[in-house]
Amino acid sequence: MVVLCESPCFLYTLLDTAREPGRWVIYFTTPWGEMMSQFETILVVAALDRRDATSLIHAARLAQIVPAKRVHVVHVEPIGDDFETLSTPEYELDDRLRALLDGHRGQFPAATELRTAVRHGSRVTALVKLSAECSADVVVACRRPYDEHDALSDAIVQLGWKLPCSLLVVPEGMEQANERILVPFDFSNHSLAALAAAVAIARATPQASLTIQHVVSVPIGYYRAGHSYEEFAASMKARAEESWEKLRPTLPLDGVPLTVRFDDGDSIPRTICDAAGELDASLIVAGSHGRTRPAGAVLGHVADGIGARTTRPFLCVKKKGEVVTLLHALLQLYEFE
Repeated sequence: MVVLCESPCFLYTLLDTAREPGRWVIYFTTPWGEMMSQFETILVVAALDRRDATSLIHAARLAQIVPAKRVHVVHVEPIGDDFETLSTPEYELDDRLRALLDGHRGQFPAATELRTAVRHGSRVTALVKLSAECSADVVVACRRPYDEHDALSDAIVQLGWKLPCSLLVVPEGMEQANERILVPFDFSNHSLAALAAAVAIARATPQASLTIQHVVSVPIGYYRAGHSYEEFAASMKARAEESWEKLRPTLPLDGVPLTVRFDDGDSIPRTICDAAGELDASLIVAGSHGRTRPAGAVLGHVADGIGARTTRPFLCVKKKGEVVTLLHALLQLYEFE
């Protein structure tokens, strides 16, 4: 039997069901090495203030790792309250944007094409449109602390569930280190893509290490099975550990310092952020299922939860163009998809 599958995560299931050795021939439709090549086009959100130095440093490092073919540095200027007056002329913004890019050009690979773009209007709407126009694979943006209630930072948070591509959010002033990388992992294709990205970053970063974290969330009705919370959590962790032991040999992780941990918690995003603090993680890389906000309310949205809580650089890896709407979420919830 010949089986086509997108990810090695499906492999251990196939091996369990194969009763006769040699009966399975497996071809992966998405080779591991190609999972980072999806970041060939990078869009950098420019604030035209001191945040841009942080954004461009992280974007340049990502462009070196891939390597990127194109980098678009864009700025969206809000329209005045009367919806007619532009706060700053477009030509002036474009001049400032080009001067900014010229000052950082040497940080990017010589073969990478650099472009600029200026738009006026709603930040979120314009950035989503720009990401589509540029066919961006990943958007890089810098935000300020949430308690400052900065308009651009608030827009960046909203981008997490609206963008049709990956998103790297970096706190202002955060150095580009990537030495301690935390990867939440739930055995899905989305988390495998995140792991592939994290491995590529780790291999390109001297002395980098990975921590893979699987979080189990004990269901509300656990007591009906006649077990305590601790017993139920231990059983779930044991099953996850068994699944990992079957999956691990299929993944090309050699040469990367690696730790795997199995945790439990009522809130998966909070448990992940707590682990990031405990490890002093310099980067969190998580997969996203591309759910819209209504769909996230039905199925849960771990990536958004991490992005809303963490004070660390966060790479949310999405399958380009994938958006799970409320209808799809309901179909998934009732196992019709």
